[in-house]
Amino acid sequence: IQSYLEVLRDIGLIEKVEVFGSRKFKYFHISPLLDLHYYLEEKYAYSEVDVPEKFVRKVIDEKVPFHVESFFASLLSKKLGLKKVIVEKPETDIALVEFNRIGAVGEVKWKKIKQVELEEIEEKLCKFKDAEKYVILQEKDGLESKKVKLLDYKDFT
Repeated sequence: IQSYLEVLRDIGLIEKVEVFGSRKFKYFHISPLLDLHYYLEEKYAYSEVDVPEKFVRKVIDEKVPFHVESFFASLLSKKLGLKKVIVEKPETDIALVEFNRIGAVGEVKWKKIKQVELEEIEEKLCKFKDAEKYVILQEKDGLESKKVKLLDYKDFT
């Protein structure tokens, strides 16, 4: 199956992401729409049965945060010139490496958070001592941090 996955990657349908610290890889659909379609089809056979629009909307709302995380991980990867990887422990939304060393980590919170939640995120990200640390938010709304760089959509325009 490996050769088929490589062909799908080469034509741009899936991306191959290394699991940091192991010899494993994970594969993801590049297109969020294709990902949603195949997820709904696999779990609920939605093309064969009449699935209420409200139910489909609920599934989309559950999957969109993952797509936002993936988008910002790719964007930050390109901006910093680092390779995107997956870190499983502690799990982070964004992990970028340079020469097998974690160069940047981050969390994406696509909802309003409070200063207390930001401090918990800071604590988690500080486990990566030498890495740049980012928290990507919809809007900063008065949040402040001395331990991580806070970014919102305005910082990417």
